[in-house]
Amino acid sequence: MFQYVVQCGKPESPQSTSTEYIGFELELLALAFEHSLYPGEFDLYKGTLTKLAPWVFSLNHIHYAPQMSVHMRDMCGLNNIHPGVAQEFSLGKFFVVKS
Repeated sequence: MFQYVVQCGKPESPQSTSTEYIGFELELLALAFEHSLYPGEFDLYKGTLTKLAPWVFSLNHIHYAPQMSVHMRDMCGLNNIHPGVAQEFSLGKFFVVKS
């Protein structure tokens, strides 16, 4: 169901700019972020961080917003700075599962 909803995208109707759709879009981003963590999909993780950053700023999370920008810069530039770490993260080793 999750992948179907993500593939469908934004509906082409006048109501698509309503607050319900905006809330739905934020919920989908949160689900995509959570989905990126468990299987260890690093590219999806970086993509959802990029899409969630404007929400962090617009919802006035003053303690998280500056750090989110720094974290995104570090994660997106990881291939240039530490290629070995970037390769391991691409294999799914960027998330720790506690048992």
